Amino acid sequence: MQKIASIICSNGLGHYKRSLTILMRLQHKLPDVKFDIACEKWQIEAMQDHHGFLSFWNSPTVTLHTGITSPGVGWSDDPTSYQDGRLSRWKINLKNTDWLQEADLVLSDNLVAVLAYRSDTILLGSFLWHEILINAYPENEAIKKFVADELELLHKYSPPMLCVDSIAMPAVLELTSPIKLPWFGEERWKKRPIKTATTLDDLKIAVAGGAIPSVDRMLVGIAQLLTTKTNATVHVNERIMRQVTPELQRKCISFDYSEEAYSNLDLLICRPGTGSLTDCVCRGIPLVAVSEPGNIEMAFNGQRIQALGYGLDAGTCNSAEELYSKIQNWVVENDIQNAGENLKGVNCEGYAEAVSWLLNYLDEK
Repeated sequence: MQKIASIICSNGLGHYKRSLTILMRLQHKLPDVKFDIACEKWQIEAMQDHHGFLSFWNSPTVTLHTGITSPGVGWSDDPTSYQDGRLSRWKINLKNTDWLQEADLVLSDNLVAVLAYRSDTILLGSFLWHEILINAYPENEAIKKFVADELELLHKYSPPMLCVDSIAMPAVLELTSPIKLPWFGEERWKKRPIKTATTLDDLKIAVAGGAIPSVDRMLVGIAQLLTTKTNATVHVNERIMRQVTPELQRKCISFDYSEEAYSNLDLLICRPGTGSLTDCVCRGIPLVAVSEPGNIEMAFNGQRIQALGYGLDAGTCNSAEELYSKIQNWVVENDIQNAGENLKGVNCEGYAEAVSWLLNYLDEK
């Protein structure tokens, strides 16, 4: 029986969703394969209703390993949080694990250190953590040590890395052997009709924070302004809903990330993590990217979305009023229609191409 091991970064839900979808598709093609997966219970619980995930976990050939990747590598607005050893301590949990050593295929979603135990690891993702963290906190000793360790492995092995070509960051292109793929969309996702609007009043807008709360304060502020200054229909996700006033809660519609919820949107305002971008791009929904200071991944993603013509890069605004003004001007200039036109023909076959590449890799191994 062939064995596949997967180690998934515990920062947010984008890593988990991407990896689980690829693993499910591999299972469909290889029903007799045994899967060993390292991720965290909170990720499973947060996405338990996602299409097919629970049935995958209930399969007798799937084994879950928790408590390995967290606390571990991820983004924090507090640089002192890295002093507890989390950047390197997590990988000790992997050392001498039989399931990792016995695997015929090892996939690691954005965790380079797995290469220390399996030099043939295939990486997944469109950025590398060392590039993000050293830019944000260049004087942090824990991060400097982490970066040195990561670079040593990357220079030594130059591993294959399955990435979205449109948003692959410079370090991925320079330090790995990138497998450039289209966006990771799902066939069941339906493209939204192109919206023609030159005023916010005509729009159905979601304000959603994703799994990382770094820009929640700005998102709460923009939700408040949209409900008080416009006649737009405003949707907010659960975490943002908990932070707004009772009056605003009565005016907003809950956004639960379901297909029905997405089908009712003309625009999404969000932090531009890869998962949020994919959800919008592959459904044809224009977006406004709002980033926190110091995070070059978010800045890069926002810039790419605007350069591709898929939405507005609002950057790091000083106030909700500034953000509102940027969005209003963008809509007035009819750029939401232009974004819809640009999104119409986007290739979202990334999952199919990733699985095809991995199957060929296994056949040749």
